[in-house]
Amino acid sequence: MLSVVLVEDEMLVLLGTKMCIQESGYNMNVIATFSTAEAAYDFFDSHTADVLVTDIRLPGMSGLELIEKIKPAHKHMIIIVLSCYEDFSYARRAYELGVDKYILKHELVEDELSKMILEIYESKKPQYSIKDTHINDFGIEFKRTGLIKTDYKYLVGFITMRGEIDDPRTDNSDISLPMVVEIIQEILHRDCLGECFLRNNDELFCVFNVEKALTYDQTKLRLENFFSNMSKNIKNYFNKYAYMTVSKSFTELGDVKKNFEHAKKSSIYTFYVNNPCILWAKEMKDCSRECPEIVFSPQNIFSNNWMSEFDEYIKDFFKTQKNNYTNPDELKIKVVRYVNEFSSFLSKYYDLDINHVFPKETRPDYFNINGFKNADGLRDWLIKMVKETREYILKNKKKENVISKIVEYVEQNYNTNISLAEIGEKFHMNPVYICQLFKKKMGVTLIYYINNLRIEKAKSLLLSTDLTAEQISEQVGIKNINYFFRLFKKSTGQTISQYRKSI
Repeated sequence: MLSVVLVEDEMLVLLGTKMCIQESGYNMNVIATFSTAEAAYDFFDSHTADVLVTDIRLPGMSGLELIEKIKPAHKHMIIIVLSCYEDFSYARRAYELGVDKYILKHELVEDELSKMILEIYESKKPQYSIKDTHINDFGIEFKRTGLIKTDYKYLVGFITMRGEIDDPRTDNSDISLPMVVEIIQEILHRDCLGECFLRNNDELFCVFNVEKALTYDQTKLRLENFFSNMSKNIKNYFNKYAYMTVSKSFTELGDVKKNFEHAKKSSIYTFYVNNPCILWAKEMKDCSRECPEIVFSPQNIFSNNWMSEFDEYIKDFFKTQKNNYTNPDELKIKVVRYVNEFSSFLSKYYDLDINHVFPKETRPDYFNINGFKNADGLRDWLIKMVKETREYILKNKKKENVISKIVEYVEQNYNTNISLAEIGEKFHMNPVYICQLFKKKMGVTLIYYINNLRIEKAKSLLLSTDLTAEQISEQVGIKNINYFFRLFKKSTGQTISQYRKSI
């Protein structure tokens, strides 16, 4: 396999070039990448490669200066220059230094570089090639140039990410984790610091290698410098904050799995930090303390004093759990219990279903509560939820009773030719006002709610019966079959027949 080194200071150009080589189908592997000629020069002081691809214009030392310095000690190496400069003097100087090919970036076709490398290799038949990999019992391939070194120790860093605004509905599904791995790998290779891996498609971690002679503080400094660079790139490219939990050091790669599990388990305590940071396993406190119950006090509930005391109590409660590093899962369970007790109280004494106060995506249920990745976000949400419920009860209780009854009426009569005029007459209210009030309280329009309910019922009938589309349309209260077809396609993205085949 041909080993390739890339030198390019623009991250996206670097990743694009690397991807073209790695995915070309040819027997080539990019073993190292650098953003400066100085870093590449240090690499070639103790390593070699089959191919060097470098830009000319780099911060500090230029690509041509790099070639001039390393060429005498690496005569076998194929050297290709990718440049934006059309000035012939640059190309002439490159060829004087023994460059095999000078290419203008804007003229390079996507798969042309790999073919060119192979053609030059076939013509020169170099005698040296970096090979060999190692598979450990964790099922991970460690490149010999990246990890397996003598007199080195290893550490595992488990990486998590979350958005700047903590929201229980947000996750990392909007970003490409393989691309995150590529960016982190570039940074690791520049510092000759290890390898990055994506396990089970969602577990992101690094295996670092550092000299055994380094002290704990020196090791921390090296990893903190790496993390600073990594977190800035993740924020710039993906608008996410990065957090990393680092295991204790070990000397055998066979211990990667054990230390990975420890770092992963400890990563839950990033729940208590806001800004990007590293948590060190060696410095973690005893996290076995049990989380107490959040006390619900209904005395003088919803008075100004009660609300002020609740606000102060919850802030103190979360501060204590943060200081104790209480298990976040335990804390979330306590919040769920408090919300259930609060909800039961509202149902019993105010005839209010708290789920009708909030739209579905922000309802105070286990799913939304468990989705929080940050303690402060959960704390603020809990206080806000109680405040909004209080305001709702004080200002909109009568209106809520009406909306609850409208929802109940719709669910009982969705299969009839129900209309806004009929609902308005039933509840002695202007249909336009009903629409405005319904949208404000439920988060969707009344028409959308009715049609969505009908489509859900239709999907159930398609699943459980052999009724025709016309019969189902009739049963769910839609008399116009063409309208039913359009509505079903708009709601599900499939036609009736496609949906039936899919189930």
